[in-house]
Amino acid sequence: MLNERLDGLLSNEQWQDFEKSYRDVETEDGLVSFVKAEALNPQRIPSFFIEKVNNRGEYEPIINPDIQTSDSLSRPWRYIGLETDYSEKGRGIITPQMITDVLGKAKGL
Repeated sequence: MLNERLDGLLSNEQWQDFEKSYRDVETEDGLVSFVKAEALNPQRIPSFFIEKVNNRGEYEPIINPDIQTSDSLSRPWRYIGLETDYSEKGRGIITPQMITDVLGKAKGL
């Protein structure tokens, strides 16, 4: 569902600055990427975070400027992104609005 929602949103003109890079944690490459992220909770998959190209041409995650003020359990504490919140409050749903909020935040940095 998250993949479908990201594909749909990223097809809109306002999000053309972004492209999706899917990493399946059930593959060796995906698992290595997941571990290197160092901040994602395996109990909150599916999840995503946003990366940018650094001055060496490599992708690196965008550090969350609100680390100290983030009160949402569905946000990776270290990077700009989302994790699935399976609590009663989150009910395991990442909505299109949640995704656009994260994209908008990343675009504004």
